[in-house]
Amino acid sequence: MNNVFGPLEHLMLEYANSKNIRKISSKIPFAAMHNCAKHIIHIAEAIESCIMLVEATAQYVGNHEHVGRPMARDFVQKQLWETLQYRRSLFRSSQLRLGSLQKRIDNAITLSFHLVTQQDSMVMIQDSNSMKVIAAITMIFLPTTGVATIIGSQLFLSKQSDGETWDVFLTPLFWTMWWISIPLTIFVVLLAIVWHWWTHSESPAGEVMQVVKRAATFSASNRNKIEG
Repeated sequence: MNNVFGPLEHLMLEYANSKNIRKISSKIPFAAMHNCAKHIIHIAEAIESCIMLVEATAQYVGNHEHVGRPMARDFVQKQLWETLQYRRSLFRSSQLRLGSLQKRIDNAITLSFHLVTQQDSMVMIQDSNSMKVIAAITMIFLPTTGVATIIGSQLFLSKQSDGETWDVFLTPLFWTMWWISIPLTIFVVLLAIVWHWWTHSESPAGEVMQVVKRAATFSASNRNKIEG
């Protein structure tokens, strides 16, 4: 497994040290790393069962009757015990290496997710900068657009009083425009505030009910004071 995971770990370190890789989420081998982690879990289970089997076998060495010479029996039992202990140490060593490899895989997976998150954050920052540029351009051209719209409309009329001078006066539509635009602007601003509060509130319906109850209680108390 170390030979399989080693190239993947080296590839992840190359991606982490490189700053010119685009669409890194499509290049990171998530499936391969998860397969390595899955196989390590299966191997760890097998090694754990082997260790339990060796320990159980070593526990019963010498607990049954033998027919033959005692010297040969003691020698065989000693060799069997040493062999079982050696196998147990090998399984323990493999178990420790698997634990270390599992930690390396976890670190590589965590690093890959951090790299994807970092690239997504950079994309969001670039989009934010683009929106700032668009907003700045809009602010530059907005006054000119507003003035051109007002001048190009029929809100101002001009009349030549004599051969040299012109009289400019307002039409009734000018005041009608402000009577419509100001309430409409206030309505749009209030609607934006309410929408922002509604999307960022944990329980907007409950808060609305509390506000309605407070308003009803306040109006009822004022009515009682007036009647009293």
